[in-house]
Amino acid sequence: MESKRIFGLGKHLKALLDIINIKDARRHFHGVVVRKDGVAEVTDTHILLRVPLNQIDKDELPETLNVQEMKTDTWISLSALKNAYKSLNGKGTTLEFLKNIFIRNGRDITLLSTDLNSVFETKESVETSKSNMQDFPKTESILKLDKDKVKFCIKFKPDLLKKLANVVDGLSEGKGNAVTFLFTGENDVAHLLYQVGQDKQGVGAVMPIKNTEDMDAVVSAYNKALNPGTEEEEQEEEPVNEKELVAV
Repeated sequence: MESKRIFGLGKHLKALLDIINIKDARRHFHGVVVRKDGVAEVTDTHILLRVPLNQIDKDELPETLNVQEMKTDTWISLSALKNAYKSLNGKGTTLEFLKNIFIRNGRDITLLSTDLNSVFETKESVETSKSNMQDFPKTESILKLDKDKVKFCIKFKPDLLKKLANVVDGLSEGKGNAVTFLFTGENDVAHLLYQVGQDKQGVGAVMPIKNTEDMDAVVSAYNKALNPGTEEEEQEEEPVNEKELVAV
């Protein structure tokens, strides 16, 4: 019999928490949605990310965790996740379950991790989770990619974009002015227009990573990441809440 797969939140997924904007008055944006099909989603209404979770064989988990397969999508607050990650170590081990946080649904929602000697628990209110899960935007139609509309793909290294963002933000005196990118082709330099000081504009160019991938292969990889573990197929469209997700 095939072993059941349990999804875990690895330590690298802690980076997602930086997306959350706690200044937003809408509480459902103060957390991460963990979906039963093995992905986590987070948005600040300008950025929306969906990332795959780690998969662990249930037979490999110690009985003390008492974790079952997820039956429903679950909203977890930023505060609960921060507390859970404080207890997660996983250094110097090859046992994957020691490197993950797991979710147990019951009278409460419990985030669990272990170091083999102890089990660490963080509680999340079921009522709060259900309420914020209902209010969380429908993301499938936002993330769905129409391959017929894709013209070309451009790759940039994250450290390059980070450096550019920091410099341009400084040039605009930290006012958060937008940067305009002008693209002419997938392997051409990307030209820039940005604010300098109060009343000037600067220009520039950024060199992308040379793209040698076939366009169909890139689209296929995107759709596979969109719905991990499933074949490419037409997904039922969900309405987009444009009032909340204004510029994904």
